[in-house]
Amino acid sequence: MAQQDPQTEVPVRAIVADDDPFARKMIKEALQSAGVVVIAEAHNGRQAVDLTRHYQPDVVLMDVVMPELDGISATRRIIQENPDQLVVILTTADDDEIGLLGLRAGASGFLAKDVDVAVLPQAIQGALHGEAAISRRLSRRLV
Repeated sequence: MAQQDPQTEVPVRAIVADDDPFARKMIKEALQSAGVVVIAEAHNGRQAVDLTRHYQPDVVLMDVVMPELDGISATRRIIQENPDQLVVILTTADDDEIGLLGLRAGASGFLAKDVDVAVLPQAIQGALHGEAAISRRLSRRLV
């Protein structure tokens, strides 16, 4: 199997959805430093759905608590329109139930925002390769 030249490899395209501008900036910088291209930013769930429909990114990083449409409902709508779309839920809540709701809505993963931002690109790569991007704590609970 021939390996692809890293210079010709297509970068991962992402949308960051979070109502907190500081959080969006931190997530965006962490992704860009790892070569992920942030093609759009959403400040609410409705905008996340619209931008995902328009840009069809490789992955959407979705906050849970947002105005107009929460991240769980936005994820559900995105997955209804495109079942293959990858969505990774990010939340400040340390609540496994929210993670389970996100996974039931069709998310490919659930991570707490207190995770080291350097882990985000790794989680995205894992999700793109069919792995669940979920915290160890939630993994233990699911098992």
